Amino acid sequence: MTLEQFDHVCRAAAAVAGVKKIYVFGANVIIPWLARAGYPIPLSDLESSRDVDVTTGNAKLDTLIDGAIRELSLSDKPFFVYAHSVDFALFQTSANWQSANAQNRPVE
Repeated sequence: MTLEQFDHVCRAAAAVAGVKKIYVFGANVIIPWLARAGYPIPLSDLESSRDVDVTTGNAKLDTLIDGAIRELSLSDKPFFVYAHSVDFALFQTSANWQSANAQNRPVE
């Protein structure tokens, strides 16, 4: 997945849900960080998946995302990437992830 594809899926998911902020999970979440660090994206020796796991934090809005830009949808065919909504309850990380992210510091 390229940085442009990643950005496209995130913007499309937010547009479908009618929100300004989405949360991104999964292996492809590292793509923007690697790009900012100067690594060529996609990495030549790493096969990334075609999906971006996202959530708005609202199950009804996430269902809209799955319905509009899921795998094998009309959106998937021309861009070869898609969004997959993930329930916030399934996400596990450090308790301070939101405050650490807002302050742009490492999660402990």
